Amino acid sequence: MNGPAIGIGASYALACDIRIATPEAYILEAFINIGLAPDGGVSWLLPRLAGTGIAYEMFFTGKPLQAADAHRLGVINRIVPAERLEEEVRDLANQLASQPRQAVAAAKRAVIHALTSTYEEAMEFESYLQEAQAASPEFAEGVQNFLARRAKK
Repeated sequence: MNGPAIGIGASYALACDIRIATPEAYILEAFINIGLAPDGGVSWLLPRLAGTGIAYEMFFTGKPLQAADAHRLGVINRIVPAERLEEEVRDLANQLASQPRQAVAAAKRAVIHALTSTYEEAMEFESYLQEAQAASPEFAEGVQNFLARRAKK
């Protein structure tokens, strides 16, 4: 996020799995200012990311959430200077692209499932995902790479 994320733009930003922002960035839910209700899934996203009190305040008043506050609340993962934003995003994208895709997808599924599950249900779903991933070519390759690195030491 490099600057304001307003209305539907805020919804898109909040829908991202990882959010990086500049110090000048802010999130603004301005629908109230034109007599509309929240849109774009933000009524589901914002309370889960920032808490219901912050979401209510933003929805009812149109008050922005500044980058520093969003970072403190865990809405933004990290803040970087504007001149480094593109590099940081590119580095993160490269890191994510180098990870086993099925394992990343399984981790995301586990988190999403856990949001509406009991602890026991989440543990059971993790076991299911572990079993499925253990049978994947990604796991076999990961173990081979681990053993090769270990042998070099």
